[in-house]
Amino acid sequence: SVNPRSDAYVLLRLDQIKLDGDKVIETKPFEGNCKIDGNETSFKDGEFKITAANKWTIRIDELPKATFDTDGKLFTYKYQVTEIECNLYCPLKYAVSGGSATFVGEERTDKDGEKYTFFTIKNTLLPTELEIDKKWFTYLGTPDSLQTSDTTDVTIDVGLNRVAKDAAKEIGTIKVGATSYEVSARTVNQAFEVTGVTENNAPKKWAVKVTKLPAYYVATGTDGKTYLEKYSYKVSEKAINGITDYSLVDLAVSDGENTIIPGSVLDSNLKDDGTYSTVVINNRSTSTFQLPETGGRGRNFTAFYIVGALMLLGSVALLIYRKRL
Repeated sequence: SVNPRSDAYVLLRLDQIKLDGDKVIETKPFEGNCKIDGNETSFKDGEFKITAANKWTIRIDELPKATFDTDGKLFTYKYQVTEIECNLYCPLKYAVSGGSATFVGEERTDKDGEKYTFFTIKNTLLPTELEIDKKWFTYLGTPDSLQTSDTTDVTIDVGLNRVAKDAAKEIGTIKVGATSYEVSARTVNQAFEVTGVTENNAPKKWAVKVTKLPAYYVATGTDGKTYLEKYSYKVSEKAINGITDYSLVDLAVSDGENTIIPGSVLDSNLKDDGTYSTVVINNRSTSTFQLPETGGRGRNFTAFYIVGALMLLGSVALLIYRKRL
């Protein structure tokens, strides 16, 4: 009853099963003539489509019921339907219910007493996923040592918002650490899960994957008809815990190409493969003190600049003094 869009279709294959009594002799795609919704049709490779235009229902008539071999032996036919492709918004994220793409029909009798086979094929829209990556930078814009550390003292709180018809609603808060994560808050009846991310066969630091997110919702148009509409998701950094020299004022979010203005949130839009674009949250230090590497010492860049300036002035003074001599 939901019409995703006008060009949506499902591609099916009609298989013909040749029987000797109850024994299956051969199964192959049907090729031949029959009628679809009363219209003469010639099948090739057994393939046919159903669409929203015919309300996802068709009737196939005048299929062969039996045949004789060269020796006059009678063989009967029955039919099955296999779903090949579900070409809606996101075909890769549709699954045939029951885990199987092939269906054997149910025998029924119409009002005129004629027997026919009825096939019901159900498709379920599967959930999708979103990755959130955190990037730390020094005030110079170089990668910060926090990025590769195993610290347990620093975490961030990330707000996850779902957007439908341009209205955003927060569905939960995720606490992300260098090597840890947890759902620290969740609104009622919002089902999603958070897992770690693996990169090059190793856990990826400061990264989480949010799974089991719905990609679509059923909306009602001005004509009263229902259709599938895409969700988008917004991610915002709500707080930085355990460190004070990374200000939320300096928050910038990026999709890998475009950096959004500080303090804004990033839309993660549904891609063609049925997943959402990765959200990257960048934070730049407001401090001139660089956190130390493991086993190293911190660097105060301001102090370096002052010392360097004094040394330069000293050198100039020494040159002047020598000239006077």
